[in-house]
Parts: sequence; structure tokens; C-alpha cells
Amino acid sequence: EASWEPRPRGAPPASGGGGGGGFGGQRGPQDRKPRPKLRSPGSYVLPVFAQHDRSNHAERQALIKVIARVQEASGAQNDSEFERECAEVTGTVRLYASHTPCISCMACFCQFQRLFPKVKLCVDFDDWRDTRRMVEMARREEEYKKRGVSPPDYACPGLSDMSDEEEFPDDEPSAASATAVAA
Repeated sequence: EASWEPRPRGAPPASGGGGGGGFGGQRGPQDRKPRPKLRSPGSYVLPVFAQHDRSNHAERQALIKVIARVQEASGAQNDSEFERECAEVTGTVRLYASHTPCISCMACFCQFQRLFPKVKLCVDFDDWRDTRRMVEMARREEEYKKRGVSPPDYACPGLSDMSDEEEFPDDEPSAASATAVAA
């Protein structure tokens, strides 16, 4: 059974019963051990300076968030212990960019993969032409909505679904026809 007893602000936690008073024996912020100071997550994926600062690129920032989440979940007391734990982390990280990643982001991908060798890093991206086209289509659609008219239909039936293609017969006989011939 959980119990909760209000106490005045600044009063020390009640001793006894579950280690720290509060609700259901949970520890309050003042009862927790201080977390060890680990390296900054950003120090594991360093950007390459090429013509301008690239440290704020979205791809790097996403990887920093992943590293920070692993640090929060880790019980490591120091950097070398954290790095050993990272070497055992498994899973998949999927990263999408609306453009081709720059050389600095590619370097960050490599550094991330070195820190987490058992994590599958999947990176997908569009090239600038696709992104530009999609942004322009969205802008035009908004413009049509403002005017109160319906946008044109850009669909091109039959071009991408291959519905007008002929079916080719199999070159090799199927297992069923081979059985029929043998009988």
C-alpha cells in the first residue's frame, strides 16, 4: 500500500519505511545521488569546419539527441565506462534529411557508428531538386487555398504504376507443369 504524507517545504525527508519518504517510498530529488559528470554528447560527433560552422546541422543534432538519451539511460560513472556500454548497445537509428548530407554530417555518421558499432544507422535523403519541387508544390497548393480554388491535379496515371505493361511468360516451367509432364 502506498501512502503520502505532506510535509512542510524544506523539511528533511521522513526516515524509515522505503528509503526517503514521499509517495510510495520513492526518493525525492534531494535524496538522489548526483549523476556523474560525463562528456557532452556533442563531443562524440564533432563537425568538420569547411567554409562555415556546421555544428548546428540537423543530422548532427539528431545524433546528439540519441547519444544524450543513451547517456540518460546509462549507469556509467565515467566516460570510459559509458563508451564500453555504447559498444554493447543494439538497435536501429533511422535518419532522414531533405537534402544530400554534407561532408561534416558524413563525418558525424562515421563517429556515431564508431561509438555504437552494433547499432544500424540508416540514413536516407532526397536531393535538392526533389526538396525544391515538393516545397514549390506545397507553396502553390497554399496559394490556391487562399484564392479559394482547387489546385490542378498533377497525377500522371499509367506512368509510374506500369499498368500498361505486358506480362511476360516465365522462361522456366513451373513446378506444377513439370509434375504434369512427368506423369
